[in-house]
Amino acid sequence: SLLVEKIPFLMGSVAFCAVAVIAQSRGHSVRTLVEMPLSSRVLNAILAASLYLQRAAFPFGLAIFYPHPGPTFNLTVVALAVAVLSAITLFAIVRMRRWPFLLVGWLWFLGTLVPMIGLVQVGVQQMADRYAYFPNLGLYLALAWLVPAIVSSFFAGRRALPALAGGLVAVYAATAFVQVGYWRDSMTLITHSLEVTGENAFGQTMLGDALFDQSRIDEALAQYQRAIELEPRDPISHAHLGDRLHYLKRFGEAANRYRVAVQLDEGSAELHVGLGLGLHGLGQYEAARREFERALELDRKSPQAHAGLALLSRTHGDFEQSTLYAERALQLDDEFDYCERLIAWNLFDQGHREEAIERLRHAAAAAPRAPEIHADLALVLSLTGEGSATMRQ
Repeated sequence: SLLVEKIPFLMGSVAFCAVAVIAQSRGHSVRTLVEMPLSSRVLNAILAASLYLQRAAFPFGLAIFYPHPGPTFNLTVVALAVAVLSAITLFAIVRMRRWPFLLVGWLWFLGTLVPMIGLVQVGVQQMADRYAYFPNLGLYLALAWLVPAIVSSFFAGRRALPALAGGLVAVYAATAFVQVGYWRDSMTLITHSLEVTGENAFGQTMLGDALFDQSRIDEALAQYQRAIELEPRDPISHAHLGDRLHYLKRFGEAANRYRVAVQLDEGSAELHVGLGLGLHGLGQYEAARREFERALELDRKSPQAHAGLALLSRTHGDFEQSTLYAERALQLDDEFDYCERLIAWNLFDQGHREEAIERLRHAAAAAPRAPEIHADLALVLSLTGEGSATMRQ
């Protein structure tokens, strides 16, 4: 009966796992067996399980991203991981009748780790210890009963155990204090993560983003280039560099980066939109339209694709069609500030100046920290002769 009552929970878990895999598959995050062979998945699963256990006990050398080792594994390390996991499992089974909590906690830990050890490989990470709080409950459960069971009640209650517990709390509190310090800003966090894991494409790309946000443009572009050197077949690195080059109005270079990204992942709507924007910047409007329309073929609910067509329609002076596309993008993503601004300028150019001002005022109130909206509102007010209102903005 104790097993039967768990069946609904198991079925619910299976259902949610299926939903997660389907959702990730649509985003092209789930790796195929060609991209990540079964042998690599199994070896990584063994190694990852031991690493989760190690970091639960010794939370040092933590990172926000752990790159997957790919097909290359240190088999000695994997063998050691097998030995440790097997020894704990065997001990828990042998002691099952006397200490049933040990087996329950250990199986809890191993069972709930299954979605996070790469048997279904999502993305390019080896593991994700930000999700380990739930599996670790099994370890805590086992320890909570094991420690009193192996120490006499008099000895545990009066002297050594409270002192040991207090010492452990102090050590872990200090460790947590140090770890939290790495999160004070993006640069510190990403730099520390790279120190832990070494160079990897994803980490260099994140570092590039952090540097770009600080307007350290040349350093940022160098990091994107380094990411591409490390993983030339990773579309994400090419796309990030393309996006930054587009921001710098280096449209030709941006389009070239996105062309490579599209070749590597033709099924990504987002990459086609990026290429379309680069082509639009070059004045290649028909080619840009083909990319935006291809993005919609891949994802009818892509707000970026609708926004791209809105921009293209506005470029051709078709303000009504531009507004329709922009409204559709906002229906899909109501925080798409760019489309609010686009609609306002369409209204302004159609002579509906008061409506444009009201639209921008509403958008500015909804997004008080969006400088582009406030800048557009100030410009529209200045163009309509409302100088004092402009100064207030």
